[in-house]
Amino acid sequence: ANGLAALHTNIAAKGFSDEAQWLDPKAVQAHVPIIDPAQIQGGLWWPHAIRLDAPRAVESIAGRFMAAGGKIETGVRVTGIDVVDGQITGVQTSAGAIATKCVVNAAGAWSGQINALIGLALAMIPLQVARFVTEPLAGVPEDMPLLIFNDYYGVYLRECAGGLLFGTDNHLMHGPQLMRQIGAAFGLTTAPFEPPENIGLLPDDLHRYHEWLAAAMHPIFPVLRQFTVKARHSGLPVRTPDNRHLLGQVQNANGYYLIGGDNEVGLTHGPGLARLLAELIVSGQTASDISAYRPERLLINNRR
Repeated sequence: ANGLAALHTNIAAKGFSDEAQWLDPKAVQAHVPIIDPAQIQGGLWWPHAIRLDAPRAVESIAGRFMAAGGKIETGVRVTGIDVVDGQITGVQTSAGAIATKCVVNAAGAWSGQINALIGLALAMIPLQVARFVTEPLAGVPEDMPLLIFNDYYGVYLRECAGGLLFGTDNHLMHGPQLMRQIGAAFGLTTAPFEPPENIGLLPDDLHRYHEWLAAAMHPIFPVLRQFTVKARHSGLPVRTPDNRHLLGQVQNANGYYLIGGDNEVGLTHGPGLARLLAELIVSGQTASDISAYRPERLLINNRR
């Protein structure tokens, strides 16, 4: 009962309460035929959710950007940022200097290195995450929705090339001691993310942890009694202590904008954040309040 109440609270907090539908176990099975309805109490269904192929989305956006006159250069390293009297005046790169009054740092896991070029230190940490994909499994439908198990370490899975892609709340894989050290470094009294227990994993063990969780779910998904891993992937999404994004202009360098701290929801929130940033750069204001995302709140020497 507590788990069901938490699901309803979570969905209401995200603003989906008018759209989400409660499904009994048999109704869940109608959408997810590989699930054993006897092993679940039900589920929340968001009928208007969508799935997006990240590489194809990036290719599409890049194509539209170039069609509008933009230029993309890869393999170029930023070596310096010029600031004169508090105003951005240019960027130094391995391919030469670029004169500009506007710089957007959207470097993800490398954002901190770019910030350091203007003497800015923010509490944003790239943490390794992992996924794995199984070989094709019998009965996995192509249109199977994404499943999230909030009461089972945040495990999520979806169809991928006839198999299943698995992931989870990746901060669970970083021991409490590490998270307490991060919290102390940022001047916090508690760790930003407190795992339920110290599972004692090293970074190279992240995939094995996911695979162990998947194998342990075989009562819910009988197809997982035996599976073969097809591919393993790792990444470095940026975490922030308050679990909020970073978006806005930096106070000590006019024309320097930061967008980041995706907390592993960058693909979902990125388009909206980018639109807000474009509004800010072009008109100096945004249609929505972005004060909660101001970069200065995470100044390491601010410690409040």
